[in-house]
Amino acid sequence: MDVNSTSKFQDEVKESIREILGDIRLLEEVQVKKLIPDWISRRERYDLVIPSLRIIIECHGEQHYQISTFFGGPLAEAGVEFLRQRVRDSKKKRKAVENNWTYIEIRFKEFYRKKDGGTLYVRKKILDQD
Repeated sequence: MDVNSTSKFQDEVKESIREILGDIRLLEEVQVKKLIPDWISRRERYDLVIPSLRIIIECHGEQHYQISTFFGGPLAEAGVEFLRQRVRDSKKKRKAVENNWTYIEIRFKEFYRKKDGGTLYVRKKILDQD
């Protein structure tokens, strides 16, 4: 693991992956640049990576889908940051696919909406890759 800054949500997704795939090598907080050679910045990271299956998994909270002041700051700044986040997310996804990685997005609301704690949702995303 490159960084020790994962969320509870990401930890629970990781547990679900372990339930589904067993003891497969699973990397956390991997610099995009390590997987995408032409990526310029060293700041952006992919949440979870399964190298042997060439799968990138991003755990997206609500801030990826709507303007949020949860992390502090005025609403106007939150709006600008939301737009930046959307651009980053789109670029990370596009570059992963262009470089022959399967890109899977796990949505916070969908994960927690499931009675099984999200494991079946994660299983479907990984195995069906939809």
